[in-house]
Amino acid sequence: MASKEGGILNFLKAVRREIEKTTWPTAEQVKKALLAVAVIVLIYALLTGVFDFLIGLVMQYVLQI
Repeated sequence: MASKEGGILNFLKAVRREIEKTTWPTAEQVKKALLAVAVIVLIYALLTGVFDFLIGLVMQYVLQI
């Protein structure tokens, strides 16, 4: 945290230095991560839909609707 002597200007300079140290992922890494997330979300959605359908069938049988 910036000292009172340095003020906001020194704090902002320190922030800029830290941002310059940041390593950003390459486009290829972003694509791979996005694909992995999309696949996991799709699998989760499909499983949720299947379980919802099955629970609905069980509830219809139990309640005899």
